[in-house]
Amino acid sequence: PVVLFVVVPLVYVVTVGEIDLSFPATIGMAGWVFALVVQAGFDPFIGILAAVGTGVILGVCVGWLVVYANLSSLIATLGMNFMLRGLIQINTEGKSIALVTLPKSLTYQIFGGQYFGIPVQVLWALLFVVICSLIYNRHRFGVHVHMVGDNPDAAQQMGINVKLVRLKTFAFVGLGAALAGVAAVMINYTWWPTSGDGYLLPALASVFVGGTAPWGGIGTIVGSAIGSFTVSFIQSG
Repeated sequence: PVVLFVVVPLVYVVTVGEIDLSFPATIGMAGWVFALVVQAGFDPFIGILAAVGTGVILGVCVGWLVVYANLSSLIATLGMNFMLRGLIQINTEGKSIALVTLPKSLTYQIFGGQYFGIPVQVLWALLFVVICSLIYNRHRFGVHVHMVGDNPDAAQQMGINVKLVRLKTFAFVGLGAALAGVAAVMINYTWWPTSGDGYLLPALASVFVGGTAPWGGIGTIVGSAIGSFTVSFIQSG
């Protein structure tokens, strides 16, 4: 379920004609913020809000480098990934954070427990897929994403703020990465400095296996979700 929180936003950013390779480090950074807040004695829900805020801010920073500084999305996001990973390693000295009190909180029961033997993260991930699929296919923002990815010049002539749409997709990836980081911590009650490192290739493979075109303009949320399960089954096999 963790990878779904990243795969779905990646469909948006790939459809708009860009790529984001910084999300593994954003997962680690957001999870670190969540772990620090919980370790300090605050309610885990506050930690979730802090993690989401961190992810969105990082996504906006990456988007600004690509959209307004006119850097290549491949280079900018990959560089951001290495920079954030380095900052995490320097500040934590490679040490993990164990959250032994996390399972006792109400927030954990809502977002990280089990119902009838089913991990609640699966239910939240599926709800996330459904909502994002409706936005992607039915909402005005989803239409703008398709139009910008298909023909940015025509979209600009129609009055669509192309740069803002592209920036929002990067911010959305940051949001999804933050949710993935929180989910990963809740599953293991522990945060590791290497959190997020193993999601890069599976997430990208899920997006393209699911039917999203690498050149932009065409994508599918449900297909990418199915692709993530396919890739997971292949890895397990």
